[in-house]
Amino acid sequence: RYTPEGGAIEARVTVERGSERFEARAVVLSGAERDRIYAIQGVNFPQFAEYQEKTERTIPVVQLVREG
Repeated sequence: RYTPEGGAIEARVTVERGSERFEARAVVLSGAERDRIYAIQGVNFPQFAEYQEKTERTIPVVQLVREG
């Protein structure tokens, strides 16, 4: 469950990328780190930046951290 006010929330996930499969931790980013990553995403995919401008809510950014 994600709540914007709740800070970083973590979950264990399985990532499948092509034929590769691995375990990871999904971490919801917040603050300056969330803003920095979302800005990079907005440069590479302008529709993300446009969507953020059209909404009042903060769109979550999730980092997948490989484990093992």
